Amino acid sequence: MFHAPPTRFRGCWPLPWQENVVRAAVGRAEDAAHYWQMALNGGAMVDIHDDQVPRLLPMVYRNLATANPDHEDLGRLGGLYRRTWYLNQRLVANMAPAYQMLNEGGFKPIALKGMALSAGYYDDLGVRPMGDLDVLVPDARYEDAVAFLLANGWTDQGVKAASLVRVLYHGAPLWSPDGDVLDLHFQIGRWLQPDVVDWSALNTVKLAGVSMQVLDPTRQFLHTCCHGLWSGSDATVRWVADALVILRERGDDVDWSLLIELVAGRPTAAVMASACNYLATTFDAAIPADAIEALQQAPISWLQRSQFRMSIVAPWRPVLGKTPLTTAAWVRSRNGQGLRRSARELPVFLSTVWELPSATQLPRAIVSKLGRRVSAPRRGAPAPQPGVND
Repeated sequence: MFHAPPTRFRGCWPLPWQENVVRAAVGRAEDAAHYWQMALNGGAMVDIHDDQVPRLLPMVYRNLATANPDHEDLGRLGGLYRRTWYLNQRLVANMAPAYQMLNEGGFKPIALKGMALSAGYYDDLGVRPMGDLDVLVPDARYEDAVAFLLANGWTDQGVKAASLVRVLYHGAPLWSPDGDVLDLHFQIGRWLQPDVVDWSALNTVKLAGVSMQVLDPTRQFLHTCCHGLWSGSDATVRWVADALVILRERGDDVDWSLLIELVAGRPTAAVMASACNYLATTFDAAIPADAIEALQQAPISWLQRSQFRMSIVAPWRPVLGKTPLTTAAWVRSRNGQGLRRSARELPVFLSTVWELPSATQLPRAIVSKLGRRVSAPRRGAPAPQPGVND
């Protein structure tokens, strides 16, 4: 089980200069200028290949301006903050009615991720960019909710094949008549089964005059870590900032015993052991040592442990390609079935994922994929970024 970031294939772990951006964004305001300069030395404003750090820069602006109102970078960072505020205000105004429509339709929606965090923890629509509205509905009502939205003018543009949604994903996006996106979930995210949610223990926030149900702090922290902690995530840096803010604002309300109970016997235990150990050792997060120890010692099967390992490898690992992520998705879709039964069903799973007419075409598809991988130029891990942690 991994309890600290791998050093070569970092995969889902931030690089050192990215960690300094996180410190500048959500650490102590009086330290923001120091860590911002360290991040600049590491390439924060020049790394054109990074698509995550720019989403933290509005947070850097607010933190930097608090203790350093005359800092020379506030001008350009302030522009990003104001743009984020405008786009988020527009998104909330357009999407709050969609949430209200689902609620009035009896689907008991829960607002996830950006909306929940912005309203319940950041308390500022200018610091955390949002691209869509993520909403969870009860697993048994998911198809009904999709049909309800389609009947009310929303569209499914086929970004995720309907046959694969239940196999590989936790939901699918729908588009409003105005082009806004609602990511409708039947489970809250990767690693997490529907039974993790307690529909009787929700919190309430208000956005654009609409009351929204959100996860309690324990499950919000759990969801945030699991959303970011896999190598294909688009939040492998942002999850760290979000998790630290949750602990800063509502850490006393996180029930560590409940969290351990929710992940026991599942691959999620390995995820949370790694996440909590990383946050505590790298950012001095206020996580009880006995909670980390309990997570590290939580019993999980060899298959579940392998699922976690396969999901955190770097996506550029040569030769293997997406095989680790595909295999991890297969393990996750089995949800506790025995190894023999899972092995028997693997051909059907692969033929579905690869969109083959039948499992009989698997041998040819496997040979073809291996041939392409072997003949393709190998890609190494990106060159290490300059900069140090502190």
